Amino acid sequence: GLSPEDNKHSYETWLSFIHPDDLDYMMKIINENQKTLSHLKMDHRILLKDGTIKFIHSESKFEFDKAGKPIGMLGIAHDVTERKIVEEKLLQSESTLKKAQEIAHIGSWRTDLTTGIMEWSEEVCKIYGVKPDENQQTLESLMSFIYPEDIEFVKKEIQKSYTNINENSFDYRIVRKDGTIRNIYVSFRYDVNKEGKPVSRYGIDRKSVV
Repeated sequence: GLSPEDNKHSYETWLSFIHPDDLDYMMKIINENQKTLSHLKMDHRILLKDGTIKFIHSESKFEFDKAGKPIGMLGIAHDVTERKIVEEKLLQSESTLKKAQEIAHIGSWRTDLTTGIMEWSEEVCKIYGVKPDENQQTLESLMSFIYPEDIEFVKKEIQKSYTNINENSFDYRIVRKDGTIRNIYVSFRYDVNKEGKPVSRYGIDRKSVV
């Protein structure tokens, strides 16, 4: 937030721009770096004279003389404020979606038809009774949860929609690892490439206890 002519500053005046909440963190990193004299990367906020807060990504490295003594520093500062704002909004929307799914007992999922890997949301993991870190599944592992009498029906419905690239929805039952039987309502669609070939399947699961 300075004029191009106001381009010469001391270490102290540079520190005066650091956001007060980031100052201790910055000083700790800088002091450690002065011991190692290594390449430094860090993210922090600055507070402009007009009160504007900006997010900065900076990188720096030392210059050395022939004897290996540090005699200067070179660096860059990148204004990443816009990116940070987008990231924060995305996190807020993801948090809102997660809470909405918890309230409605609805989970979302996506299947990469190239790899066959399914990505389950946390709520889908809860519906199936698996841990959040077990959110990657395959069609085969999904079928292991399907109530035995419903397996052929589910396979036929998936194949029918895949062949016609149609949206589909239906009800089926699952058996969780603890033996609990649940009714599941599923609704899904396809993403297709330029040639019209389906490349992914995505949808939602909603449960009710039998």
